[in-house]
Amino acid sequence: MSPLAEAEVFTALCEILREVKKLKQDVTREDDIRKLGLDSLDVINYLFSIEEKFGIDVPVETLDEKDLFTIGAMVDHLCAAA
Repeated sequence: MSPLAEAEVFTALCEILREVKKLKQDVTREDDIRKLGLDSLDVINYLFSIEEKFGIDVPVETLDEKDLFTIGAMVDHLCAAA
């Protein structure tokens, strides 16, 4: 996979969140997915969509292990993994 631009990853994550949770509001890098109202099933769908979009395995345990609950942390993780 070619290196990912942070802006592209951020935009893709925002689109995924809108699809998974039907979010209407804008999100920022600082937003925490738990505070956006994602329940456990939403989180699984969010991770599955990320894996599908980026071709990178993101096990649910990684959220806690690497504290990837904010959008910005996930962007950084995906960019580093690419």
